Amino acid sequence: MTANETIQDTGSETLLVFGAPDRSAVEAHLADHSGRAILVEPDPGLAADLAAAFEKRPEIRVIAGHLAAQDGEATLSVYNHPGLRGLRAPTDHLRTLFPGLRVLHRQPVQGLTAEHLLAQIGPLQEPVHLWLEAPGEEAGILDALRDTGALAAVMRITLHCGREAFFEAASSARTLTAGLVQDGFFVSAEDSSDPDWPVLDVRRLPLFGALREAETRIEALEAERDQARQQGKAQAKALQEQIDARDTQVAALEAALEAAQGEAQALALQEQIDARDTRIDALEAELEAARGDLAMALRLQTLAQSDTRALRTQFQKAEAVRLKQAALLEKLMPRLQQAAAQLHELVQEGDPAPEQLLEETAAAKTAPAARKPAAQTQRKTKAKQGAAPSSRRGSQDGADG
Repeated sequence: MTANETIQDTGSETLLVFGAPDRSAVEAHLADHSGRAILVEPDPGLAADLAAAFEKRPEIRVIAGHLAAQDGEATLSVYNHPGLRGLRAPTDHLRTLFPGLRVLHRQPVQGLTAEHLLAQIGPLQEPVHLWLEAPGEEAGILDALRDTGALAAVMRITLHCGREAFFEAASSARTLTAGLVQDGFFVSAEDSSDPDWPVLDVRRLPLFGALREAETRIEALEAERDQARQQGKAQAKALQEQIDARDTQVAALEAALEAAQGEAQALALQEQIDARDTRIDALEAELEAARGDLAMALRLQTLAQSDTRALRTQFQKAEAVRLKQAALLEKLMPRLQQAAAQLHELVQEGDPAPEQLLEETAAAKTAPAARKPAAQTQRKTKAKQGAAPSSRRGSQDGADG
C-alpha cells in the first residue's frame, strides 16, 4: 500500500499537503478530489511544475516554501536515495540505514512562518485532511499548527515519517503519535510496507471535542465557584464589620439612653436603636442570601462533575469498540492483502479466472435460495403420498367391517 492509497477520502474535505516529492501520487489522489487542496512544496522547481499541472483547477493552490519558525531562506538537501530529502542534517540512524548516504545537490528554499502561511491560505474549511511528506519537519509543522489553533480543524492526518529520528532535532513515529494522542487523535491504520518509513492513518476521536468542552465548562464553573466563595467571604466579612459597628453604635446609644434624662430624650434614643435593629436584620438577610448563592454554585459543580463522568463512560465504551474493531481488522488484513495480491497477479497475466470466480461466487450465493423452495415442494409431495395410503387403508377397513 502506497501513501496515496492510504489517504483516500470522500473528495469533499480540505486537503493540506506539506511536501510532495512523489508528483504522480499527488496527481493520482487529486484526480478525484473535488474539495479545496493546498500543496506546500519547498522545492521551487517542483512547486512550479505542480502549479502548471493544476493550472486549470482553481480549487488547488500550490505554495512554494516550507513551514519554519521564522521567515527566511533555508537549504534543502537532496540525497542519493530516491525520494529522500531534508532541511536538517542526517543522524547516525539514517546513515546506518543507508550506508554510503551522500548529498546529490542542495537547493535554496523559502521559509514561511505559520502566521504568514495561514494568511496566504485563508480560513481552513472543516474537515481538514493533513498530509505530511516532510522528513524531519513533522514535529515542527504539528507544533506550528497547534500553536495557531489550526490543528483544531484537522480531523485526519496521513503521516509518512521515519520509525526513528533520522534527522537532527526531529521526532520518531512513536513520539509524534504520542503527542497527537494528547490532541485527541488515535492511529486508525498503519502501512509498514517499508518498516523504516511507515505511513500512519491518524484520526480524531469523535467524543474528544465534547470531553474537552465539558472540561472547559467544569473549569469555568470551578472558577465561578471560587469567585463566589471569595465574594461571599468578602461580603460576610463586610457584613460582620457592619454588624460590629452597629453593635457598637447600639451599645453607645443604650449608654446614652441610660444617661439621658427626660422621657423625650429616651424615646428618641429608642427610635434610633429600632432603626439600627432593622438595618441589622436587613444585613443578616443579605448574608443569608449570599450563603444561598454559594450553595447553588456548589450544586452546579456537582452536576457538571456528573456530566463529565457520563461523557468519560461513553468515551471508554467507544474506545473499547474501536479497539475490538482494530483487532479484527488486524487479523483480517494479512488474508485480504494476500487475496488482493493473487487477484492482481491473475488480472495482469490475462487470466479470466477472477471474473469466473466472481460469477461462481454470485451463483453460489443465489443457489441456496433456489434449492429451498424445491426441497419444500418435495417434502409436501412425500407427505401427501404418505397420507393417501393411510386414507385408502382406512376406507378398506371400514368396508370389511
